[in-house]
Amino acid sequence: MRLELKMKPKNKLTLPLAYNHYLQGLFYHMISDEKLARRVHDLGYGDLRKFKLFTFSSLRGKHKINIKSKEITFDEYVYFSISSYDHELFTNLYHYLIQNNVVKLKYQELEIERIKIEEFKSRASELNINMLSPIVLYSTIEENNRKKTIYYNPINNEFNELLNLNIKNKLKAINKEYLYSPIKIKPIDFSTKNQVITKYKGFIIKGYTGKYLIEGKNEILHFLYDVGLGGKNSQGFGMFEII
Repeated sequence: MRLELKMKPKNKLTLPLAYNHYLQGLFYHMISDEKLARRVHDLGYGDLRKFKLFTFSSLRGKHKINIKSKEITFDEYVYFSISSYDHELFTNLYHYLIQNNVVKLKYQELEIERIKIEEFKSRASELNINMLSPIVLYSTIEENNRKKTIYYNPINNEFNELLNLNIKNKLKAINKEYLYSPIKIKPIDFSTKNQVITKYKGFIIKGYTGKYLIEGKNEILHFLYDVGLGGKNSQGFGMFEII
């Protein structure tokens, strides 16, 4: 399940272009139960490979970008979506939000004007989707005794393979690997303009926005709607909406 927040900055909201870690910080701040917060932040799901199984969108709304200062400014309403597989986490976040009508991003206050609960209602095995935050798929190799990260774009052959491996590992983390069934994803009107290069705590991350056709078992599509597509979901990547 997911929540969409409609927020209004008390003045203007100005953030660095690489603002994902501020959104992640807000997400963790909103978990009011300390035991739950520790479980989500420190433990996650799975044994060897850990998954947080939540994701969030990029900020949406009318904005201006200052290339020179590498900042983005929102003057009016700001929309932000968060999604989680964990029902306890979802409920805790919702209770926090209905009890607090103001949140802060980089010390700037935003008034919450609306909280909308969104559920996966589709019964289809084929969906047209739009990325609300970039989808990231990568592999890590060793080169000259150093680790190197290779990012893949949606027209690479490895893209679907890595996406399915990621799904299988997420299901394994919740002991539901038996549900796995392969999915296919295909970009619609793909352009290199869909590439997003950002930084997260100093690390370069490459992902892709845009529209896609995704096919697979409905139960898997529902799972992906909650947890996000691809990697680095808990850093604000891989969230999509159905169009």
